Amino acid sequence: MNWQKLQNEEEVELALDYLEDAKDSFENRDLAFKCIQKAKTFKNIDLEFDARMRYIRQSVFLNQDQEVIAMFPWFLNKCDSKDNYYKYLQVLWTFKWVINAVTDFPAISLSKIEGLREEFERRFQEYGTGDRVINYFKAQQESQLGNIEKSLELADKYFSDTRTCELDDCAACQPNNISRVFLVAEQYDRMMDCIQPILNGKLTCHVVPHTTFPKAAYASMRTGAWEKAAHYVQSTYDHLDFLTPDGYEASVLLLYHACKQEFLKGRNLIQKQLAFALKTSASGEVYDFYLSCALLMQAYLASGEETMALDLTINKDYFVLPVEGNKYEVLALHKWFETAAYKHATLLDTRNGNTFLMDYFKKTEKWFDELNLEE
Repeated sequence: MNWQKLQNEEEVELALDYLEDAKDSFENRDLAFKCIQKAKTFKNIDLEFDARMRYIRQSVFLNQDQEVIAMFPWFLNKCDSKDNYYKYLQVLWTFKWVINAVTDFPAISLSKIEGLREEFERRFQEYGTGDRVINYFKAQQESQLGNIEKSLELADKYFSDTRTCELDDCAACQPNNISRVFLVAEQYDRMMDCIQPILNGKLTCHVVPHTTFPKAAYASMRTGAWEKAAHYVQSTYDHLDFLTPDGYEASVLLLYHACKQEFLKGRNLIQKQLAFALKTSASGEVYDFYLSCALLMQAYLASGEETMALDLTINKDYFVLPVEGNKYEVLALHKWFETAAYKHATLLDTRNGNTFLMDYFKKTEKWFDELNLEE
């Protein structure tokens, strides 16, 4: 159907029905936004609510979290009125996405994050969820803030609690998401145990296993299991085309390509993902990507190359200028990526009141350098 006009409420409803099961794409996100505008024109709050929900979902799975955070207060305002309370469950589900996203933006203060978490906990408790789902999200948030011991304590509380509720993530998402706590804590064996049912093909969903394979690849690299790492890298490519923003997944594959000196593959990933990274305002979405890009350039320089051809559709004002055509000086690329990585990590560390990410960078660079010396 042609969605260009959406001349009446029935056509908007048809578009929303289509978006219910549609793939995640910027085209579909734009359609959802158009439905919001039309619903507002028709002064139909129920239709606007559903259109905003479609927009939020598209934004989440396109890693456009700033859109989710900006729109979320509208839902709370509407659902706190009696007329729309019946949609409250959907709003609480969306709150989970907000809680996971806010730590990525250094402009959002710790006090604001704490306030949101307190409200999240209050609303979930009032809804009757119990502590398990709350500890599940608090563990992830503390990990993202660099509070490792606290994140592990909360993860243990989550695992020791057997109570379930309708606001739990799906059976595949739970081990996939909580495993990141162990990954960040460098407890790689525990992380692999956590995601083993996913790797064995027993658990799948909308985002699993394609967001799980990169975690397994990273853990395998850091423990020296390079054959397994190669398998998980290829599995990631089998599931992702990288035509939408996938900064973390790309960062792991770039790190692998840097270690294995697979420069063509690394270049192709940069060409696909750099434009998305340059447009994001979420430091938490890009610091890993930029660090892996820097390490790829470091390895490329060490191989004796001085220029790299990159076909980029970006605003050149915000990036390194080519020396000729599509050729870039590798030393300049390395410096730009390294500076960008440290800039975003510093912004987050400063907000978080620790040096966790900067320490992580130093450890990763030391490991990478020692790996190259061994070879």
